[in-house]
Amino acid sequence: MNDLLPYYEREIALLRNAVREFAMRHPKIATRFGIADGHTDDMHVERMLQSFALLGAQIGETLDDDYPAFTEALLETACPDYLRPFPACAIAQFDAASMFSQLTEGVTIQRGTTLESRVGANRFRTAYDVALTPVTIVDARYRPASAAPSAARMPPSSAGIVSITFDSLTARPVLAAPHARSLRVHLHGNAPLVAALLDTLAMRVPTAFVELDGDGRWKPLSKVPLAPVGFADEGALLDPAHSASPFRLLMEYFAFPAKFDFVDIDVARIARAAGTGRRISLHLPVVDLAMDSSHARVLDTLSASNLRLFCTPIVNLFRQDAMPISLRDAASAYPVTPQALKSNGIEVRSIDAVRIAREVEHGENLDVTPYRSLLHGRHGRNEQVYWITERDPYADGAQSTAPAALKLVDADGAPVKPRADQLNVELTCTNGDYPQTLPIGDPDGDLLNEKDNLPGRITILRRPTQPRRFPRDHGALWRLIAAMTPHALLLQPSGLGALKSLLVQYAARASSAVAQIDGIVNLDHKAAVRWMAVKPMPTFVRGIEVTLTLNESAFVMSSLKVFIDVMDSFLALHAPPNGFIQLVVHSRDTGCELYRCAPRGGIAQLV
Repeated sequence: MNDLLPYYEREIALLRNAVREFAMRHPKIATRFGIADGHTDDMHVERMLQSFALLGAQIGETLDDDYPAFTEALLETACPDYLRPFPACAIAQFDAASMFSQLTEGVTIQRGTTLESRVGANRFRTAYDVALTPVTIVDARYRPASAAPSAARMPPSSAGIVSITFDSLTARPVLAAPHARSLRVHLHGNAPLVAALLDTLAMRVPTAFVELDGDGRWKPLSKVPLAPVGFADEGALLDPAHSASPFRLLMEYFAFPAKFDFVDIDVARIARAAGTGRRISLHLPVVDLAMDSSHARVLDTLSASNLRLFCTPIVNLFRQDAMPISLRDAASAYPVTPQALKSNGIEVRSIDAVRIAREVEHGENLDVTPYRSLLHGRHGRNEQVYWITERDPYADGAQSTAPAALKLVDADGAPVKPRADQLNVELTCTNGDYPQTLPIGDPDGDLLNEKDNLPGRITILRRPTQPRRFPRDHGALWRLIAAMTPHALLLQPSGLGALKSLLVQYAARASSAVAQIDGIVNLDHKAAVRWMAVKPMPTFVRGIEVTLTLNESAFVMSSLKVFIDVMDSFLALHAPPNGFIQLVVHSRDTGCELYRCAPRGGIAQLV
């Protein structure tokens, strides 16, 4: 009630001011009601003013409270990951050097493989497939363009060359593994080097050459054999089914940008062009980069230690069953407790499935549909029971860390008690803040994989990140809902503030991401027409060209190209039906075009 008091005082002051104006305009009527200086001697009129002030105060408090009963219910259906804590993440590397003396061919570690820390038994799962092949990177360097042989046709304005040399770990020729189509490389090192290398490889390499066994003959490739990593659903840290890709990418980018510090190298293309040999070098000419620029100076420090093979992002998520919940005693909500493990600090991140167990009917389990979902009626029966996740907003000071509880309701949302014995609940859990405290650098490795019995060490390259909890107050949920319904106002210069406010929701206040958001200096759009290859035949297509002007100096510590790709994915929501949208990025300092993304077709609206 104390929270309501300032709203009541504001409303009663507004009403008394209105009464005062009424008395000035209609003095005879005011005298009849005993109104003087905003007050009245008539008890009934005074009580009416106070009643309306109280009603207005309750409405005002509800509006300022962002009406969470509606916004959270809607986001629980459209983008539930925003309402859940973003778990701790890290980069893990598999040591394959000792592996190939025991195996005759490569091994692929599938995405979703469970890894466990040696200390504290914190559990992680891998985000990318890891193809272990008998290859190593023995050299990587940045050299002046003059180091290229005279016979190599270098592109105009070449300033330097990034050279990467691969060697075989076995007697077989390098890059000759039959199942190895691409080689995933993690860019590891200090932030300025990783950012400069990512941007250079993605934006300043127009062609590529290969060299076999250092013979000095550079053979050109028909296509640059590099591709970005981390933007497809197959590489999602979180479950792609729980959030649309544009919003999931925003969460992953601002919570764990190292996820995108990878590049895929098309080794099949390289091997075909180079031929058979023990050692192959990939030479990547770099254009439009001044030798005295900060990027060039940072690239001079490039070495083989900055290019790591057999790496993957890992995320502190794991499946776990809850303790069975007895339904013999009626309750408004049932606490959900994960089954006891040796892991540290297990927290419930989400409830994935609920089943009603009936012992009297041969142990039948009946799936219960979540109330806040689009799955009502999926079983083709008249469903009587649904479930809702509840958290005490006053527990631990934050909803996302509060203990979870399960509430059973009917189709109208009213509490209901089914005729059953117990509930079986499946959960996705995390270890909370504990992964941050893990010691790393153990000579025997930091992680274990006992189930698949993988040989070699598994190390964590960098300490796990701190779990993130996205804001819900001050209109944050309404901004997210508004962004799910594309509208032209967001693409105009006047919409720049709203776009920045949305991005700030995802960024940690102390991170370099805030500087990146401040680096967006202008936003605009215009109609465009492109000749596009569409079915059944190529034709002219109308669409939108969005221009984003960026301050390049805001991206010293992070990749400009990765930020552009994330924004390109987000702005794809605004593509018109049967049309396209294309993002074009300009430099604030020079006004030149930095990058032009490929046109994107329209996708379905979320709301």
